[in-house]
Amino acid sequence: MELTNSTERKLNDLNPKDRHSLIDQSLFISEIKAAYEGFSLRLEELEKIQITLQDQDPIRDALDEIFDERVGAQLSSEIVSKLAKSWDQRKSEGRPPGTRDDIKHKDPDPVFYYAQQAYEKRIGDLLVWEQIKAHTKEKEIRSVVFLTDDAKDDWWWSFEALGRNRLGPRPELVEEIKREAGAEYFYMYGSYQFIEHAQNLLNAPVEPQIMEQIRDISILDSSSVNYFELPYSAVIKAVREWIVQNNPHGRVEERLVPDWIVQFDGGKIIQYDLLAVDDIYDIKEHLPKAFDRGFNFLNDDTIMYCQILLCKPSREIDNLVRKISSEYIAAGGGRFQLIVGGITGDFEKLDSLQFSVRLNMS
Repeated sequence: MELTNSTERKLNDLNPKDRHSLIDQSLFISEIKAAYEGFSLRLEELEKIQITLQDQDPIRDALDEIFDERVGAQLSSEIVSKLAKSWDQRKSEGRPPGTRDDIKHKDPDPVFYYAQQAYEKRIGDLLVWEQIKAHTKEKEIRSVVFLTDDAKDDWWWSFEALGRNRLGPRPELVEEIKREAGAEYFYMYGSYQFIEHAQNLLNAPVEPQIMEQIRDISILDSSSVNYFELPYSAVIKAVREWIVQNNPHGRVEERLVPDWIVQFDGGKIIQYDLLAVDDIYDIKEHLPKAFDRGFNFLNDDTIMYCQILLCKPSREIDNLVRKISSEYIAAGGGRFQLIVGGITGDFEKLDSLQFSVRLNMS
């Protein structure tokens, strides 16, 4: 109650009735007290249902049951040491997986411990891969499915066309597990993709809300970079390369406003403007202004005005973007396009950065 008492004292010090006879702060104070009391009661209710470390966790219990006797044996220190040397060799040869994890040696805690065994974080992918191969060989498994939300290209074989598109596991991995472990088939899926296939092929229904949560978590796990901490020139270069790849018959020219135009034979052009935003508040403020500016750029020579939006992946952000953009795109008469995406790649090697599309509206 200290908050409300303090507010009441400060209001009394102002002597509002001395300023105007109709001012009565008692009503205002009573409303503040009612709101405070209601909030306090709600906090007490939430505290009662909040799970503590001492409580039984039903989710953890369910996971323990699922993984009981389904986890590989702990590796000896000799095997871990051997894997570290193997990782160094594979890294020098550019052999996946784990070749994109050398950044982890710069982590403030590059080593973690489990059951008195030390593990270097940089060899984590290779450790998993070697265990997959060993288990496949020991159990004489012919078809292997590996589920991962690691989006790095040392696991995935992909190509660039309107964003990063996955074809499947890298061919080197498929060849290796066939040769060394005797597998006939090796498949890789992200969490969201795997659940989608399970629904269709195994008749395993999953609530739409759960699917959205899986999608959001998997995307966020694979894209944790803060674009505003990257050099602006590296971001511009990644976006420009995407524009060039998607306009092979045009000439890309940098401008001030919009950022780029692509000229085609006959004088027709496509205009591209880049907007980088940090959160939903930036989107609410700046995206409508960007579209309004785009209308001013439309002319008889313009085939399409394309607004590129660079932002973190989020269901809330994507829904807001769709809501704001739909009206503008409809008003553009087929000449407005919105591309939403992010920057992917090895953030220690700025030349490797790429612009990856996740939403395309036109």
